[in-house]
Amino acid sequence: MSRVPAKVYYYTFIPCDIIALILQAVGGAMSSTSNGASSVGANIALAGLIFQVITLVVFSTACIDYMFLSRHVWQAAALPLRFKVFCAFFTLATLLIVIRCSYRVYELSEGYTSDSEALRDQPLFIGLEGVMVILAALCLVAAHPSALFKDHAGSLAEKQTVQDSDQAEV
Repeated sequence: MSRVPAKVYYYTFIPCDIIALILQAVGGAMSSTSNGASSVGANIALAGLIFQVITLVVFSTACIDYMFLSRHVWQAAALPLRFKVFCAFFTLATLLIVIRCSYRVYELSEGYTSDSEALRDQPLFIGLEGVMVILAALCLVAAHPSALFKDHAGSLAEKQTVQDSDQAEV
């Protein structure tokens, strides 16, 4: 049902995320060791943030595309409420992280200069950085996959324990 094999998602999006994080780390490290005369570190960190936003948007678009391509399957199936809740909260968490990363692009777009309005706007920082991360984390806690797979994992673990004890008795 997907336009591309599942492995392509792994081999594409995981390295993209790693590259984005490395760029941000290198840019941050260069900025912290700079005396302020060079904006190279800020530009590298900004490139990492922009790359992360683009990757998140492309991944989200691929997920939405897959959802629409497979809608006849999931509309015909009786999806458990836990799965629907997980999908809703996971979608919300992803949207919150995209908002946060987009804000970070805006914040860093003027560099780390004292003239940067974005860096000095504390309420905006609290709302679009801290609150977005906290809400995203709460979404992932509320819809943790372990709750979704609890019944299946528990029954499999119990079966394995019973099989192990049966084999030990023989």
